[in-house]
Amino acid sequence: MDSQNVIHRCGDPSLSSIRLPLNDVRHLSFYRNISCIYAIIAACFSIKEVAMTRTRELLRFMEGRGGIARSADLLSAGFSAGLVASLERKGDIERETRGVYVTAGTILDDFARIQLRWGRCVFSHGSALYLDGLSDRLPIRLEVTVPREYNAAGLVAGNPTLVVHRANRAAYPLGIAEVRSMSGVMVKAYDMERCICDLLSARRKDDVDIQLFAGALDGYFKRDDKDIGKLARYAKALGVSDELHRYTEVLL
Repeated sequence: MDSQNVIHRCGDPSLSSIRLPLNDVRHLSFYRNISCIYAIIAACFSIKEVAMTRTRELLRFMEGRGGIARSADLLSAGFSAGLVASLERKGDIERETRGVYVTAGTILDDFARIQLRWGRCVFSHGSALYLDGLSDRLPIRLEVTVPREYNAAGLVAGNPTLVVHRANRAAYPLGIAEVRSMSGVMVKAYDMERCICDLLSARRKDDVDIQLFAGALDGYFKRDDKDIGKLARYAKALGVSDELHRYTEVLL
């Protein structure tokens, strides 16, 4: 085979007028193949670097949220489902419950675990008192409030010791705030004024620990950040104004 035929077989008609020794043509083909291999290797390294960068970004995103994120939040932030699944397989993140991931080694308290799985729950009564700093008793049984029409079957089945209260549509959102749980996760709990009103309602029914009740009232009225106006509005909306007046006459 002559050199020109070899050149034509290399697929470059522009070289048809050039006659090269066969060995030189082979060298050209060899170097072309080497260049392709280098290009492929460079592309692989680039893809790997992009994947590593996205991994670091996802982990930083979760660390900024206390090591926790819902799958919907990750997807909204631009992280693909494939990346999430890959990091779970590698053990960089773990599935805490359906649709909720935590970074490896993150330990959630029960407040965070319930909130992340059942987002309509609002911690209330003794649990909210603890989160709001009106009680130093770590609740043995957590208490939440949900809308009256809420289907709590899965919530109760998953948390047999949980106390579930129900509220109508007007009362349920009254006083919802965000507080930080023991593991650093932001959870929904009723604010101090709503807690006091719930205590007054429970006291009227003789359904509250008297020491918890007295300690919370005394603690609230000693707080610099108390809001008596808000407390009066809540009491009126929840039908415990008379009970509030009775106790405030003594404590104020």
